[in-house]
Parts: sequence; structure tokens; C-alpha cells
Amino acid sequence: MGNSSSEGDLKGWVFDIQHFSLDDGPGIRTTVFMKGCPLRCRWCQNPKSLSAEREIAFRAEKCMDCRACLDVCPLDAIIPGDAYRIDRSRCNDCGTCVEVCPTEALFTIGRSYSVADLVSEVQRDAAFYEESGGGVTISGGEPTMQFEFMLAFLRACKEAGLNTAIETNGFTTHKKLAALLPFLDYIYFDLKVIAPDEHLMLTGASNDRILDNARWLAESGASVIFRVPMVALV
Repeated sequence: MGNSSSEGDLKGWVFDIQHFSLDDGPGIRTTVFMKGCPLRCRWCQNPKSLSAEREIAFRAEKCMDCRACLDVCPLDAIIPGDAYRIDRSRCNDCGTCVEVCPTEALFTIGRSYSVADLVSEVQRDAAFYEESGGGVTISGGEPTMQFEFMLAFLRACKEAGLNTAIETNGFTTHKKLAALLPFLDYIYFDLKVIAPDEHLMLTGASNDRILDNARWLAESGASVIFRVPMVALV
């Protein structure tokens, strides 16, 4: 993810921030959706989170065919026609086309935040947290893919007196989970599929590590809430 080793220089990629969330932990919460996920679930509800980096996307219905993007793209990655397309084999997500698009047909998925800026953003709702017993929930994607940033952000949230939670698919290491635990009030752990063969088929990855982490957390004394998605026709 390109996180700097200096905490003050750490940057995290976020694709959405949802204020006044009522479904991601107790009370009124602000949910921060991080980019990057190691799984490829067939039913993924947040496909914008899969890539760990910024992405350029295109909304054809907003395009006015001004061709400004064609003039500025340094890699000739914009393919004109009845429906403009982005040549993904050429595009490096530099964002030059987004800057000149007058209708926001071209737009960026993902924004870079420093720890301080993200803490400032979630503290906007501090009064609602205090009144409702809420706080901050980090979701994704899989937040532990940006581990250094998440550790620094959670530490800063606790220093600010905020209640914290994380939503994880468990595809990470004991070491990372152990480092995060002191700064977490709740862990929401998604158990996608239990049967190993089905998990591999439906998510693209083995669940050995996930189940091992689930057992470890259950025995750790941490406040863990296990969740199983109910997906029709899967």
C-alpha cells in the first residue's frame, strides 16, 4: 500500500465514509470503508473496495463527448466511440482525465487520508457518539490490508476517547490482530463459509487462516461478534 514507516506520513486509501450508521456496531457510528481485500466473494457488496489503490471509473450516462480526456491522457488509455472505455492495460490511474472532465463522467474511486485528517473527519460526529454510545467502525474491504495505517488510526481514535470497532473477514495474521486488539472495543468477524471446498470456490481463497484466527480470537477474551452472511442462491 505504500504506507510510510513514519507515522506522521502514513496515508490510507478510503473509498467511502458513512456518517450516522446504525448497523455497524452499538449507537450512532461513523463507518470508514478502506480499500483493499484479499477475497473475491461472488456476492461482494463493496466491489469498489477490492483494489488496494486509487482507481479511475467512468459513468457513460454523464459523458457529453467533449473529448477533453482524450487530449490530456498521457498514455492514450481512453478509447472513444459510441461508449467511451478505459483501456485498463494502459491506464495507471494517474487521474489527469478526472481533473479535466466537466461532468464528472470520469471519477476517482478512493481518497488518500492522513491519520490526523481521518481522525478529524470522524470526530465531527463525536457529540452523537457520546449521546448514543456509538463510535467509529472501520470496514472495507479488509482493513488489515492497510495494517500500519489502521494501527496508527485506531491508536489516535483511542487517544481521542472514541469507541472503536473493526469489521474483518479474518484473512490476516495473529500478529496483526494482536497488535490491533488493545485499541479495539469490538470486532465484527465475518465467517463467509465454513466448508473449506465451498469457501475456496465462493471466495477464491482458503479459509484455514480465517478459522484459525476465529478460534484464536474466541479464546483471547476479546469482544468478538461472529457474523455469517445469508446470500440467496449461493
